[in-house]
Amino acid sequence: MTDKNTMNYRLSVSLLLLMSFSFIKSSLAAVMIVGGDKAVSVMRDGKEFYLNKGDVVDIKNQESWKRNIVILETSAPDVEIGPAVIGDQTYQVLRNDGHLKAVKEPRTYRVTKAIRVIGPDDKTYVLSAGDTFSVGMKNGWKRSIRINSPSNGFNDANGFIGDATYSNYLQDDIVLPIYEEIETKAHKEIKNYDDLDAFIKSYVEKNNNEDLNDEEIFEMAEEDARPEQKDSCPANNKTIKLDHTISILPMAGKVDAVPKDSIVKVIKTEKGACYFKILKLPNGSTLSLSDFPQFAGSYPINFKEGTYHEVDEPSQVVGLEKGSTFKLSNGVKLTAIGRRTGKSYPFDANDEISIVGRHKNGSYIVKRNGEPYEYRVSASALDEYNELGLVNFDLEKTAATIIEDDGFHEATKVVDREVECGGDQESDDNPLDERWESCRERTVTSKSGKKIKPNNYLEEVLGLSDVKSDLALDDNETRNMAICIGQSMRHGTSRNTNPSCSKDAKGRHIKDSVRTSKKNSSGKHIGWRLKDPVPRACASKNLATGLAKSYLSAAKCLGLDPKEFFPVLNHESHFQPNAVSPSYALGVGQIVANNYTAFYSRLNQAKDYIEGNHNLYKKMQQYRGPAGYEKFESLNSKRPVNRYTAYFLTDIADKVKGNDPNCSGLKDLYNNPVPIPRDVAKSARKAVNYLRKRENERLCKPRNPQEGFFISMIYYQKNKKYFTNFVRGLSDAQPKAMSEDQINTFATIFARWSYNGGLAGIQKVLSKFVGDLKSGRVKELTSNGSEKSNTIKARYLSDLSASDLKRYFSHYVKYNYPSRSSARKNEVAKYVPGVGGTGGIDGDLKQTEKQGTGTCGQSY
Repeated sequence: MTDKNTMNYRLSVSLLLLMSFSFIKSSLAAVMIVGGDKAVSVMRDGKEFYLNKGDVVDIKNQESWKRNIVILETSAPDVEIGPAVIGDQTYQVLRNDGHLKAVKEPRTYRVTKAIRVIGPDDKTYVLSAGDTFSVGMKNGWKRSIRINSPSNGFNDANGFIGDATYSNYLQDDIVLPIYEEIETKAHKEIKNYDDLDAFIKSYVEKNNNEDLNDEEIFEMAEEDARPEQKDSCPANNKTIKLDHTISILPMAGKVDAVPKDSIVKVIKTEKGACYFKILKLPNGSTLSLSDFPQFAGSYPINFKEGTYHEVDEPSQVVGLEKGSTFKLSNGVKLTAIGRRTGKSYPFDANDEISIVGRHKNGSYIVKRNGEPYEYRVSASALDEYNELGLVNFDLEKTAATIIEDDGFHEATKVVDREVECGGDQESDDNPLDERWESCRERTVTSKSGKKIKPNNYLEEVLGLSDVKSDLALDDNETRNMAICIGQSMRHGTSRNTNPSCSKDAKGRHIKDSVRTSKKNSSGKHIGWRLKDPVPRACASKNLATGLAKSYLSAAKCLGLDPKEFFPVLNHESHFQPNAVSPSYALGVGQIVANNYTAFYSRLNQAKDYIEGNHNLYKKMQQYRGPAGYEKFESLNSKRPVNRYTAYFLTDIADKVKGNDPNCSGLKDLYNNPVPIPRDVAKSARKAVNYLRKRENERLCKPRNPQEGFFISMIYYQKNKKYFTNFVRGLSDAQPKAMSEDQINTFATIFARWSYNGGLAGIQKVLSKFVGDLKSGRVKELTSNGSEKSNTIKARYLSDLSASDLKRYFSHYVKYNYPSRSSARKNEVAKYVPGVGGTGGIDGDLKQTEKQGTGTCGQSY
């Protein structure tokens, strides 16, 4: 071969290799399939996990040492569909070793249920589960298909299917895509793994194997204490209202969480993901629908039983707007306040009610039966009735009188008479404040046929039937708190139960679960549901006043500002004493099983030391006060007892031994503690099983809600004591010291966060946040919470305002909170600030107070 021919040959081969490599590179930058079990490991939220053979991933852009990927399909039980990362060099090795193989665009599908198609002779044939077919071009209303392996004898035959039918099959997962592999060969072998990959892997393994003390187990394992149940998406085409904020699969430039009280319609369910369209955001939200993806996706764990309820589509419900005319369903009553008289008037099914405007405090302004007088009715009460189908619109009158307007406004120049607190009957001498609500007296039926029970058992169970409300309300502090609690209860959760409060011959509550087993079609237990669910408790005067007295008494005993703690309980339960969550949190404080067992375990331990006048009890007195607590924390692993027990010995001992009448409820807990077996106290799972059988006892005990108030307050104060000392230590190490007000504000914010996220979990995120702040690594955030390229100017906590701290710390919690679940991370991240001005502690307080007047709770 001549030199010229040799050169041309080499050039041809080089071009061929270049073209081949270019083809491989371009084809590999998309969807890939896993070639073997336990061969491909990826990372998400700092955790490493393996994919199974046949799993499908979408390879995205390279970013520094890593590649972003999206897991599209997986059979691994502990892996969820969604974004993840893989080291770029590791990815190259896996690709070249054949553990990751490129796949073509899916055009072949496998049938999961029997479907009908048109065969080659224009007759209808049925394809059975397991059959496959390939999809061709669209032609008018139909698509051509090629039947590949039909069970009825056809093979490799032409036919067609309706395009709309085909789309529905895809949406309902009746046909699933089959990915075809593109075989490739590596052009070079990569010998060196990325050092950073190895470092991160060892770091994760090291931190995953860290031993946690028993206090941290209680504080960090809330997600592990949740009941075993099969998570599933709501049914397709179901319209639901969210009872809590949920995280959604992230999309660039879009908000990544949907706020509580949003209305969504489920469009499609896939393994590991629920897809839905957001129809309506909650009233008062600063967000708009354009801030969210057109179709949002979330995990089934966010749709546990009791976390949403079914509603009509907003377009199918006549809105409560100016000009709407309606009547209430039989058995439903609505309290209205005369705008001129300030007196209360009960509306029922005999009254024709027309909406004529909206009051500045959010209430609806209405008229009834053609009268010229105007009344105010609670917006939350009327909205709830409408959602439950207890409002019957006169469509003809509504259509004739409705006025298109750009918003409600006051209908007339009427000046509202100031309302006085009084009884619950209409009387010239005994007016009713609109913030009290009469309970429904009997079960009513909604338009959809749903039976809605009354929820008026609480006054009797809690011993409030003879509470002297009028006398108690003469005290301004009690009156204000009762009104605030009444307003809070109106926004309460719908997850309530009516427990069996039967007693035995000795007057002891009979242990009986408030839940019953939920089984699938095969009779297998898949979870628990409430045995006797009821609507939220109504804000009657006796109940609201009784709760206010109990709450204020507990706060005075413990030396806690009631306005500081009000927003926590307002967010947790809206002061609903019988609120029950899927994770077995109960009562006004929503105390989860592990915190409940931790409280009584530490209380019982401290009681042994106190009653025995133990030397350790005497020694612990030196650790009282800020200076003493700093000394106690400096002992680190040599601390004689853990923080919870220490708090009982230093801050509670005098109260349970003293004679302050406000502490009678606390003394009752001390003198009659709940016995917690040792093995239960050290296992979150056993705590759930142990307490599930005793839920009705916790809900029925006469000291409830005193028990809930004291446990939640002590847990909060113990955490605030820690964070006050922690923040003060940070302040001493900064060039510019923080004021006592700023230390208290920041400690309060972290204590609120730790109420949901635990002390250890929040402290871990805080340490990283402070370190990154000092090193100049905290990125600025856009209005949607996305990171910018530049960093913020602040270098110390003292440089941040309270609002800045909550915003940036929320972002850090979302990505650094120590949990295996991204849903849990998002839950903790939004716990204080909420989403888009709604939800969270801050948003719920504004809603209860009507835009945050400060009358009920203190914001920070």
